[in-house]
Amino acid sequence: MQICLRVKYFKGGKELSKQSWEQIAPTNGAWKELDIARPIAYPEADSMQIGLGLASHTKGKLHFAKIAVSEIKDVQSVFREIPEIGLEPRDLSFLTGKKSDRFRIEGRGDSWTLVAPDGTPFYSIGSMAPWDYMPPGKLVDFVERLRAGGFNSIAAWMDLDQFLGKDFLEEFGRRKLPPMPIFHTIETYGDEDRIKSLLLRDENGATNTGEISHAFPDPFNPEFRKYYRELVAKELPLAKDNPHFIAWMQDSELSHANLHRCVFSKHASAKFVEFLKGRYPEGIKKLNGKWAANFAYGLDDEERLFIAELHKRSGRPVIITEWSVPAEDSGLYEKRKSPKMDWSWAELLPDQKIRARQAALVSREFHNIPFILGSHWFMFMDADDKKRKANRGLYKADKKTPWTELLDALSKSNLEILASHHN
Repeated sequence: MQICLRVKYFKGGKELSKQSWEQIAPTNGAWKELDIARPIAYPEADSMQIGLGLASHTKGKLHFAKIAVSEIKDVQSVFREIPEIGLEPRDLSFLTGKKSDRFRIEGRGDSWTLVAPDGTPFYSIGSMAPWDYMPPGKLVDFVERLRAGGFNSIAAWMDLDQFLGKDFLEEFGRRKLPPMPIFHTIETYGDEDRIKSLLLRDENGATNTGEISHAFPDPFNPEFRKYYRELVAKELPLAKDNPHFIAWMQDSELSHANLHRCVFSKHASAKFVEFLKGRYPEGIKKLNGKWAANFAYGLDDEERLFIAELHKRSGRPVIITEWSVPAEDSGLYEKRKSPKMDWSWAELLPDQKIRARQAALVSREFHNIPFILGSHWFMFMDADDKKRKANRGLYKADKKTPWTELLDALSKSNLEILASHHN
């Protein structure tokens, strides 16, 4: 059961934006004091409307009492009270040390790790190079800047032909440097004409996002599986038997919202009916009788629970493929008419010093979860153009100016994580 805090922001009576946050609700039947602290000030708003409720329909009731809103005047004091997060050793005694021609995973119980071709444990700390094409020489320079900061892999957002292409690998060889291993995403994004008939739908025919972009596919549709194999086949020549290729990512930023409502597409609905028949073998009457519906350091409870549940249900390890934290003093979240305020304003930390510490704490906590194989920082440089302004980068948008506090904190944390993992 999840509590939903929803805030709407207005200027002159006109709604500017809205944001929602969720927090796990107590389920033991007792009253519990909850303190939901969030950076909810929208720069251009002159008023706001706050609502509390449940994130979705659920069995039972939740009562709220003595609801109050207060402003934290000294935000810095909140962060000064945050304790450090130490690194916890991992049990990797199950490792065989066997060499192979590619990356693999090994694990036992809840402890897992990637294993490099040379048989050593490999914890992936990844990021990216700039989106635009760069000649091999400059691209290798960027990779070495990442490596100097403790990063050891290229995250899944970059093109394989750029990082595993002949010219790029030859440039590494010429400099006598090892190539940086890479992940790669098979994306359906952008191919809307092909994908729109392969998506999950609710009873009104809508996708789980209400649009084609980032909507979840019907995994039971054989045409979707065929389409996905076609996408993999296009990328396979560069990745197959390549010792610098780590793993595939299955699409980017697919939304998991409202999946429980989207069982009306042809193939998913058939599977759902099959499931219900197995759950209620006594028949439809039995079914009808049953179906009568914080500001934190490091990760919060909701994030930890989601990651643990994903591991529990899949029985497989997890890799964090995209994360970062922004800060208000970047100058990218000031009042303006265009572009529209980036959605990441709701995650803002006060300044770069706090941003750096939070990033280091989160990276350590990811490693302390023994079934996480790695985490990838999004992105290399800030977004700062006519379409988007957001403080998500290791560097400013000019690609040259680093966020020094962040890079120093992550470099220190990254190197400590890798040393701990290898030991």
